[in-house]
Amino acid sequence: MIKVHANDGISNTGVQALEQAGYEVSTTKVAQEQLVDFINREDIGVLLVRSDTTARKELIDAVQGLKLLAVVAWVWTTLTWTTHDPKDSM
Repeated sequence: MIKVHANDGISNTGVQALEQAGYEVSTTKVAQEQLVDFINREDIGVLLVRSDTTARKELIDAVQGLKLLAVVAWVWTTLTWTTHDPKDSM
């Protein structure tokens, strides 16, 4: 089962949809300086962030099992997804 971590939160509807699709979801806010250790320790496969969490090259390079990083931004009522495959930075 792939673990999804929404560091900046996610709606209950979003959690339910991901869980129904077979994902394990965590929403506990992890401090920026502890995020790499958390992702590696908990074997997080997907990281969802908004503006509160910085996900730069240093973080991407330091995590081992991350398969997808999604930067989610709300612009008025439009949801925008930007994804990055960590393998692309190699």
